[in-house]
Amino acid sequence: MPGQRRWHFVTERDSRRRQILDAVVGSSQLSALAFYGKGRDTDVRAESFRRMVDPLLDRGVQRLIIESRQGRDQRDRQVLVEELRRLARPQPFRYVHLPPHGDPLLWVADALAWSHSAGGAWRARIADITAAEDVSAL
Repeated sequence: MPGQRRWHFVTERDSRRRQILDAVVGSSQLSALAFYGKGRDTDVRAESFRRMVDPLLDRGVQRLIIESRQGRDQRDRQVLVEELRRLARPQPFRYVHLPPHGDPLLWVADALAWSHSAGGAWRARIADITAAEDVSAL
């Protein structure tokens, strides 16, 4: 919307959410891995990064853009470095932390994460482009 620096699905109206999700799903340009879990946010986030590395390498990802979370970026980097080293796969991807308004694809990730968490019709709306994995069993 005019003057809006980013989407934040928590604050969007349902009609706007539907509009955005229809555009994202209808683009046929995206697929998403959604990691979720119960437990401490920092532990779930770290385990999500561990589990995403191998599938991202399999898909030939060259660059991962991560939404910066004040005070947590260093742990993200540590987890990614350890997992990339452990897998010792050729052609590891680069990664960068950006603020929420730093890249429009972060807005898409926010939309998909919110939709998955909301469940019901929202989760069903993105089902064709998402695969989800529970990382609670840490």
